[in-house]
Amino acid sequence: MFYAVQSLRSIVDGASGANIRAMTVHDAPRYRWRGMHLDVARNFRTLDDVKRLLNVNAMYKMNVLHLHLTDDEGWRLEIDGLQELTEVCIDKQKKN
Repeated sequence: MFYAVQSLRSIVDGASGANIRAMTVHDAPRYRWRGMHLDVARNFRTLDDVKRLLNVNAMYKMNVLHLHLTDDEGWRLEIDGLQELTEVCIDKQKKN
């Protein structure tokens, strides 16, 4: 149902006015998955940027998001109680 709504949204966005001509839509993914890779380990993004990206992915009917959170010791997600994950990264950056 979600993908049907996305198809309808794309038709309505391109239609002039509220009238939509009768049509039959055959829609199926060419591949088993459609997705994208987001690397926040090296390229910082705000929460709003990530949410906007997720909305665009849904609009294009993408069903996989590969979210790259870590790179070597470069952990970027702060977790209360596990401060050492981000401390290792900060210490290593100070040495370089």
